[in-house]
Amino acid sequence: MAGMKNRICVALAVACGFCGPVAGDELAPNGPHAFELHLQGLDSTDIAKFNYGRGLFHHNISSIVHADGTRTGLGPYFNANSCGACHIRDGRGPMPSDPVAVGFVLKLGMADTGGGGVPPHPVMGAQLQTQGLDGVGEGGLSVDYAETIVGLADGDVVRLRAPGYGIVGGMQLGTAPDMLFGPRVAPPVFGMGLIAMVPDEAIAELEDPDDRDVDGISGRANRVVDPVTGLSAIGRFGWKAATPSLSVQTQTAALRDMGLSSPLFDAVAGDCTPAETACMDMAASPDNSGPEFATEDIVAIVNYLHLLGFPQPRDTDVQDVAVGRGLFASIGCTDCHVPELRTGTARGAFAALANREVPAYTDLLVHDMGGGLADGFAEAGASGSEWRTAPLWGIGLTSLVNGEAGFLHDGRARTISEAIVWHGGEAQRSRDIFVSLSKASRDRVLAFLNSL
Repeated sequence: MAGMKNRICVALAVACGFCGPVAGDELAPNGPHAFELHLQGLDSTDIAKFNYGRGLFHHNISSIVHADGTRTGLGPYFNANSCGACHIRDGRGPMPSDPVAVGFVLKLGMADTGGGGVPPHPVMGAQLQTQGLDGVGEGGLSVDYAETIVGLADGDVVRLRAPGYGIVGGMQLGTAPDMLFGPRVAPPVFGMGLIAMVPDEAIAELEDPDDRDVDGISGRANRVVDPVTGLSAIGRFGWKAATPSLSVQTQTAALRDMGLSSPLFDAVAGDCTPAETACMDMAASPDNSGPEFATEDIVAIVNYLHLLGFPQPRDTDVQDVAVGRGLFASIGCTDCHVPELRTGTARGAFAALANREVPAYTDLLVHDMGGGLADGFAEAGASGSEWRTAPLWGIGLTSLVNGEAGFLHDGRARTISEAIVWHGGEAQRSRDIFVSLSKASRDRVLAFLNSL
């Protein structure tokens, strides 16, 4: 939409003044801005694309009121007013500390009775939006925890928190028996361009859906329909690898999190449903406006995400880290957390991303992680208990960059140890071995993970 693009251009003129430090090689690679740096080896053209897209990623989007009283731009209901508001310093979103819960979203759906996936909620749509242009969104998020104590072999314990979710205020729909909640904390966005450039064939080679090698690991690619091409594609983004590209990921987040239409999603009312009359009354009719997120804006943000770098491992020559690396592999963790992938030679528009190592510690496949982490919320071909292997690069810098941000898809794990002990399903064997290790060996595994 022209009005939005004009405001964005004005914002870009002062982007360096309000978006935080300019990302570049001069910043400490292991400091609090470690996730915001661009890839090494970029030329001046790519660095310009990076900085331009960075301004859009952190730009606070507002709403425009038209002469007829309708509005376009942000909302009418939303979770945040910028991409950067959720992905703090390009890292994880925070755990919810109040009902607004910026950086944490609750997917909504109804229990499927026909085998066709998870239908959206008939009133609130596919996601709970906690904010609105009139000061009130669909409702607030509430979280309660039930604690379980797990004993380790040497007498130490790990305290696990099992979250329970609800909606407060707003629609007052509560937690009906047939209503599904899919909690999702905003994941880190660094290194996504490299993940985008890993060839489909390289991911497919890692699949073992029938567990032919009888190791208990049966990961598979989540094959989805690309809404841009209409063709089958391997999903690689999101907690369940349900999104095939950075463009689709960006436009989906714009719709659900900020209520912005785009070339892919023309819903000017965002995720509002016809039952939400107040929301619909605030939205403009389609013939009043074009996409609120224009193609060139999406391209700029996708450029930025492609060119974001990743933090390098640290302390690699420390003995405990080296021993921990070996233990991590020996107990089977690298069966899913594959240490390194590689980008292809011809895919994508950025020559600087070709033939690069991707030390992300993921296979980009989905695995059944057991009932403890299951939420019943299927996405594309991934069931309610299947999750994409989370990349581990940068995990040791999480507390420095993102403070008290939690681990796993809903941030329930306050420590890396908690996250490991939550593993079940295909990871049960490795989890059990970790629990049985001596304290010295566990500490070495954690030293390795904290070095990433």
